[in-house]
Order: sequence, then structure tokens, then C-alpha cells
Amino acid sequence: MLLRFSLFTYGISRNRRYLSISSSFPICLTDEVKNALDCNIPVVALESTIISHGMPYPQNLDVAFKIEQTVRDNGCIPATIAIIDGIPKIGLTRNDLEILAGKNKNINVVKASRRDLSFVCTNKITAGTTVASTMILANMAGIKVFATGGIGGVHRGAEYTFDVSADLYELAKTPVTVICAGIKSILDIPKTLEVLETNGVPVITYKSDIFPAFFSNNSGCPAVINLSSTKNIAEVINYHHNSLKLQSGIVVGVPNPDPMNSVEIEDTIKNAVELAKIENVTGAKLTPYILAKLEKITHGKSLDANISLVLNNAKIASDIAKELIEIETVSSTTCISNSTKNISFNSTKRAYDFIGFGGAVIDIIGKPYIPLIQKTSNPGFLKFGHGGVARNICEAIASKNKSNKSIGLVSIVANDQFGQDLLKNLVIKGIDTTHVKILNEIKDDRTATYTAVHDSNGALSVSIADMEIFKKIDRNQVERAIKNAHNRSIILLDGNLSVELFQHIINIASLRQCTIVFDTTSDFKCTLPIITSTLNKIHMIKPNLSELIVLMRKCIELQLIIHSSTIEESLNNIRSGANNINDIENVAKSLFSLMIKDCEPNTLKKKHLLVSMGGNGIMWIHHNTSSMGSSSPSRNEENIVSKVIPIRRKLSLSTSSHFNGAGDVFFAGVIHELLLSENITEKIIETGKTQRYIVFIYNFTSLLTSSFNSFIRT
Repeated sequence: MLLRFSLFTYGISRNRRYLSISSSFPICLTDEVKNALDCNIPVVALESTIISHGMPYPQNLDVAFKIEQTVRDNGCIPATIAIIDGIPKIGLTRNDLEILAGKNKNINVVKASRRDLSFVCTNKITAGTTVASTMILANMAGIKVFATGGIGGVHRGAEYTFDVSADLYELAKTPVTVICAGIKSILDIPKTLEVLETNGVPVITYKSDIFPAFFSNNSGCPAVINLSSTKNIAEVINYHHNSLKLQSGIVVGVPNPDPMNSVEIEDTIKNAVELAKIENVTGAKLTPYILAKLEKITHGKSLDANISLVLNNAKIASDIAKELIEIETVSSTTCISNSTKNISFNSTKRAYDFIGFGGAVIDIIGKPYIPLIQKTSNPGFLKFGHGGVARNICEAIASKNKSNKSIGLVSIVANDQFGQDLLKNLVIKGIDTTHVKILNEIKDDRTATYTAVHDSNGALSVSIADMEIFKKIDRNQVERAIKNAHNRSIILLDGNLSVELFQHIINIASLRQCTIVFDTTSDFKCTLPIITSTLNKIHMIKPNLSELIVLMRKCIELQLIIHSSTIEESLNNIRSGANNINDIENVAKSLFSLMIKDCEPNTLKKKHLLVSMGGNGIMWIHHNTSSMGSSSPSRNEENIVSKVIPIRRKLSLSTSSHFNGAGDVFFAGVIHELLLSENITEKIIETGKTQRYIVFIYNFTSLLTSSFNSFIRT
């Protein structure tokens, strides 16, 4: 995505400042980085001279991939910055990284600092960006945290050469925090610290009384500020930039986790510096020259230490970026009347292992004692329970949560008796309610209810679903919740979400690399992944036969799949109740082919379609994992496999009891096992169907029907 900035203009977006330097100056952000910034997901900037000039090929390319993956593994989005053919890029493709690494020897990659930006861009040159130029471009994009190996500084002998890195002057005037392993050991560290002090740049040392010296952890200079937590560092950054409005950057020195002996490396550096003098190496070529000599003299030990420290810096930077977003995010003020202030709301500081997005509902079930008579009052009874698909699944997982997984619900209730009752029940069940929004601004706000009237035999006669409140779940609410997810979190969405919000959750959860599962909820609500074009971003879906038909019909309507006579015949057969396994398999495999279309190869093994066939069990559609050894596993039809898992144990249903959410409980069983094992197997699906996952969604429920197509769902 190419953005153009106007001359010296500022814009504000979610506490991020965008500085523009020229009306004709383009800056290119990948969709991933732009979406992350828009959604307040933490982004970590990464420089590119470490790739182009800091290490030899192919180690440099391998390290570039590892740094980005480290940032992702720690819950942030990496934004490697470089100039490709004169275009400043925030976030790079694999091809971009290969060019910078020198895979193509015919492409000359230069090194660009502040002074070089105009020349490099106007002449369409490809360049790795230094700490200084990376700070400039990161600041333009609104990225506040930047990880690198080490910063430049005052060179040894600068009293004669006046060789001082532009990094120091950029730190004095650009509000970006640089996480590094200190100042490069080949420089004059004491003099560099003096220059930083003169320019008002805070220098923080992480968990050490001595400022680190890149290769070693002993620079001989005591730490000016020693902080022992990334949260504390983020608090300083926030106060420096957002409260005091200071425009200087901040340096955070992180000790090398694999340090070299300080005396040995110092002697080696002196030898390399002397060789540079003899060979008359100066200016921009000096640092790469000395680093190359160090690698040769130390037999690769300096390179190993360099790689170790930069990966560690990426991890610490990610932790700081997450804490900074947490501090900067303005919490929504929830108005709670005196009647709800005594509720002890569950809140957790832990990252969520599972988050449910969607319905929290009060279910009201009426049943007459006599055959139902229309248009008059019938003697009978009412039973109240807690429902809503997302809430049901959260409760079912929490009921068997012996592994202490962190479970959260994102939903909305009104400030009424039903809302209070739902919240209290969630707290009792151990479900985090931080992101359950309470409305009381408008008198007409009502907690969602599902009211059903059954006949005397227990069959549904009529129902009314009042779900209007779910339209008021907002983007900020879901963004704050997903911000607390990690790349192994499972995100569940039900069909009670608006089209726009559903799509937004899918997109930001994908950026977080979460596992995304969708409960189809009902015939009317099951098509959300189709109409939002997010089906291939979802990892697991569980429709029943009726919903499978609706999903396929919508795919045909939108011309996402060829409307063949075979598919039409299978759909008609399923609709008629024939329930031939071959028909169900034919339709399910066609739907699954859309789930895996254009998805990343490494996500294929996480894709699953679970079709509930009532008393006939579950049809499990997945990708043949035996083809996963290939770098580009085939998506051909022969690699899509199915297996019918029958119900092993049939349970009787008492005529005096009612169960709402049986399918939700099955899905919860599968998800719970997935939280523990991370891979779906036949055993997990079997486990999801066993009695140990039958929970009392209703206080009055005692038994579960074995037929999944007989339950009522919100």
C-alpha cells in the first residue's frame, strides 16, 4: 500500500503520530503492517543494514527471517524497513529480503543514512537503512519501538577524525525507542554515552548495573537508569513522549544473552581497528570492515554473538511494544449503576488462551402441562438459563479447565437484572469478563434473550430471539481483547456478530496468528465467512447438515464454486433427509476446498470441517498431513480426506428435561482438547463427544440427547 504525505503535516491515529516530509515522497506499508497499526496491534521496526552490510550471505537472510519470526512469536508484527528501487518500504516481502541479502549479485545494495535518503529515493536505488534512517521512516509510519543489534556512536580516534555516527543526532530529535545490545563494541562507548547525555537522550539498561557493550556485557560504564521490567520501560517511554511531549528518542541497552569475554574481544577489536588504519578504511565502510575482520579473527564467534543478541533484542522489543500499547490504549469507561457495583468482575493480566466472541443470552423456555392451545393462556412452567453460543462454549471449556487456561468472553449485556445475572454466572465459572461491555446509556437497552415455547411433547412451537444488543459490540472492545491473545490462542466467533465486526475480528486475529474457529450458530447466521470473504482464514468450522446446505448454496450464489449437477443432487438428497454419507462427503469436501484456497501451506494441517450429522455422528474433513513434508503441499481433491466418527455411546433424554447447546458443548470439547494438544486427531473429536464434556448449561439440565440435530440453538 503506497501512501503519500503532505509537507510538514501531522495526523493523529490511535495515539500514533504520522510526520510527512514531502508531498511527492511515497512510503509503502504492507497490508499487514498497515492493518496492525490501524487495529492498535503492536509493531516492531527492524533495520536492514544488518542484512545488507552486517553479515555475510546466506547467514544474513536466515537471520532476517528469524528476527521477523521472533517478533511474531512474541505477539507483534515485524516491520523490516529498507529502500527498494527508491521506494521506502515499511515491511518487506521475501523477495525484498533476498535482494538486500545479496542473493542476486547483480543488484548493488548501498547503505542509506539520513543524508542519503533523498539521493537514494530520487535515483531509484536499493538500500539498507541504518539506525538513523530506520528511525525516520518508522516515525513516519507511527511505529514507536525499533529493535536492532547495536547503535552507532563516536568512533575511536574521533578527536582526530570527527567520525561520529548520525544515529546519535537522530536519537536527539526523533521520538522512537531503540532496543539494542548497547553501542557497538568497536566504538568509543564512554564518549558515545556523553554525546547522548548532552543531547537529552534517556539511556536505559535492562536488568544490569553496567551498560552493555554489544559483544560483551561489560562496557565499564555504569548504567544511568537500570530497569528490571519491560512494563517499567514502557511506562518511561509513554511518559517521555505522550506526557512530556519530548521529541528525542530513547536507548534501551539489553545485555547479550551469549556474551564474549570482554578482555578478549577488546584486544581483537584493537587489532581490527589497526588493520583498518593500515588499509585506510574510513567512513561508511569502516563498521562493516571491522565486523568482517572480527568474524575472521574469532573464527565466527563474533557472528554467533551478534545473531544471539539481535534475536534477543527482537524479543525484548516485542515485550516493550506490547506493554506500550497496553498503556496507551484508552480504556472504555463503563458506567455501572449502584446495583451492579457489588459484582466482583473477573479480570486477568495473563494472555488469553481462548477468547469467545459473540452471544451471551438469557434463555427462557416455556412448556405447557397440556397439549398447546393457540391464542389463549396455557397452564405450564417457565425455566430460565444462561445461553448464547460463545458464552456456552466458554462455560463448557471452563468446566474442564484443569490446565488453568485463561478464558475470556467478548460480549455485551444491558445494565438490567438479566445482564447482572449473566455477569455473576461468568465470574462464578472462572471466565474473564473484562471485555463484556455493559450498556446503560439508553433505557431501551435490553440484555439479549431467547424465548421459546414448546408443546407438551417438548417440540418447539414458536420462539422469539431478541438479539439487537449485539449490534453494539464495538471495534475497540474486540481490539483490546485480541491484543491480549498470543499466537497459540484460539479465537472463537459465533454468528451473533455484525458482518463488519466479524470481518474485523478475523483480520486482526489472523495478524496475531491465532487459531480461528467459527460456530455456525443457525441457518440464518452461518454464512458470515462466505459473505465476508474470510472462509480461508478460518481454521475450523462446525455446521450441522442444514447449515452445510445453506453454506454451499451461498457459495454457489456468489459463484465461488462451480454449480455442478452432482453438487445439486447431493444438496437435494441431504435436504430430503436421505443423509447418504457420499452426498454429505461430496458437499463437505467442496466447502473445505474453499477453506484451504490460497491459504499458507503451513496452515493446512490446522484446517478442519466438522459436520454434525445428528445421530449418525460427525464427518471430519481435513487435509492429508502426509503431504505436509513438501514445501508446497498439494491442495488437490485427493489430499482432502474425510472420516465418519460415529457416536460410541447413546444417552437417553429425559422427557422432563431440556438441553440448549448440545452442539456447543461438543465443539467446546474439541476446542478444549485442541488447547492441550494443538493438533486435531480422531481421538480429540471422539473426546468432544464423550459424556465428560456434558456440562449443565442450564441449572435444570441433567441429561444430553444423543441426536445433535434435535437441540435448539441461539
